[in-house]
Amino acid sequence: MPALPGYAPPAPSMGNRRRLIIAIAILIPLLTSAVVGAAFLREGSINQEEGLQLVELADSKLLEVQQALAVDDKTTARASLSEAQRYLDEAIVLIGVTDQIQELSEVIATELQELLQTRALYSLDVPLLEYSADAEPQRIVVSNQDIYVLDSGQQAVSHYRANSERTMLEEDNGAILKEGDTVPGGMTVGRLVDIAWQPRISGFEDKASLLILDRNNNVFRYNRLDGATHLVLREQSSLGSVGQLGIYNGRLYLADERSDQIFRYTPAGLAYDDPPTEWFDEQVQGDLAGLIAMGIDGDIWLLSEDGTLLRFREGQQLPFSLERIPGLGGLLVDFAMAEHADGMLFLADATDERILVYDKEGRYIQQFVDAEDLALAGLRGLFLDEVSDILYILTKTGLYAHPLPR
Repeated sequence: MPALPGYAPPAPSMGNRRRLIIAIAILIPLLTSAVVGAAFLREGSINQEEGLQLVELADSKLLEVQQALAVDDKTTARASLSEAQRYLDEAIVLIGVTDQIQELSEVIATELQELLQTRALYSLDVPLLEYSADAEPQRIVVSNQDIYVLDSGQQAVSHYRANSERTMLEEDNGAILKEGDTVPGGMTVGRLVDIAWQPRISGFEDKASLLILDRNNNVFRYNRLDGATHLVLREQSSLGSVGQLGIYNGRLYLADERSDQIFRYTPAGLAYDDPPTEWFDEQVQGDLAGLIAMGIDGDIWLLSEDGTLLRFREGQQLPFSLERIPGLGGLLVDFAMAEHADGMLFLADATDERILVYDKEGRYIQQFVDAEDLALAGLRGLFLDEVSDILYILTKTGLYAHPLPR
């Protein structure tokens, strides 16, 4: 068999052909860069155009603000300010902060500050009570001059009595009930989770009392004459995991997180001897997971740990939401409210250390801040005494009483 010829590389390109190959090799990356650059320029031009359009929209919203204020429509004015700020935020992403955007942002901040109706609380310089570092005050209930505080850290409910002016404490009676206590009848107190005030009930209970809920679904009753006693509930064993309790018109309401139901007890016999009724309508898909506060004024209000406040009437959820305000979005940890229909809602904003005030339609009214920017740090709870028009404010470090600003 004849031998195969060895491999011979092709002769190198010469003359024009070689120059053409070199030119193509140089031109390809240049052309690629040019195409990419053109695309970036085109995208930048589009972004610039869209950004300027968003700035124009923000400017037009500020005109709507002035028109709304001319007819004293603060709700619409705040909504338009919110939209104007949203347009500017989107524009900044596209074109950065320009002189015009900076100018419009300053206008929005100035207008918003006036519309927020910020009121300083000037009587928070001296607390009624100061707490130690290991305390975790969580709930407060007030009846006339009697003050009760649930401390979830020390697992105790303590009783205090203020003077008639609510400027200082006359009595510190210490803990009236603690986890691990045994009350008459042999019931042992479990982990304490909530408290509520039960006024006198004609024909049923001749003494007003504090009701105390533990994590074992037991309810205890305390007054200064009888001390702490166990309140017997019919069908208590059927309850799952009750985390909140409330009293309204003598009826006891228990929010059961496990069954996503609110059980209502009506006074009967010597205690609550009748079985409870399910308060939520059977068509309502209640979700009580994460519930942190419950209030009752005829309707039932539920505040969850994500800051959502829901309103229910006769077992049905009502359309309700808090008006969204630019700059207001802190963590809500508790609320208090006046019982009458045209009363206000007071919400504790722990993140921004302020108290937000809304009407019961969800419209923003005003906000309270500490004049010294110190007292409202670590906000925990609120209680509104409608008789004396005093708002009690519970924080991590102290308890304050302040007349409602007028």
